[in-house]
Amino acid sequence: MMSTTAAGSGHPTSCMSAAELVAGTFFYAMKFDPKYPNSPHGDRFVLSKGHAAPVLYAAFAEAGVFPESRLMTLREFSSELEGHPTPRIPGVDTATGSLGQGLSVGSGLAIGARIDKSPTRVYVANRATSPSIKCGFRCESSAGRSLYQLELPLLQFIHGAGTAALGWCLPAAQFWTAV
Repeated sequence: MMSTTAAGSGHPTSCMSAAELVAGTFFYAMKFDPKYPNSPHGDRFVLSKGHAAPVLYAAFAEAGVFPESRLMTLREFSSELEGHPTPRIPGVDTATGSLGQGLSVGSGLAIGARIDKSPTRVYVANRATSPSIKCGFRCESSAGRSLYQLELPLLQFIHGAGTAALGWCLPAAQFWTAV
């Protein structure tokens, strides 16, 4: 809240709707070393709803990836903390923004981990309302997850209902019956 207020822009309510799931994932489920957040041996977190980037930055700061004071540089011209996450930030694998995009990225990261025989888990935070479901990314990643039998922890932010749910991305047939 303080960083978006200081920046005079951002999506604080999107951050608030994601805060509990991001905190639970970062501090209770994920295994990663904050000193080496891009290590191939650590778990990955993809924030598909990139406009909630400040909550991701807050989790990185709380974990010790960078100092908390850096949060107040959000959206400043010289800051790497932009309105959407970019790989310029330690621990971020891809730029996100188009709703649903992170599912495809997460699927690719999971396939890469499987090829490398890595125990890495990939967590995807996704907005589960109609705009992201209608994006081609969502359909394509579901088909790919089914083809490769990927099981991804999927954090769904269900706006409007005022709730968020933790689920697993299962093969496409099972996933779409749940949606």
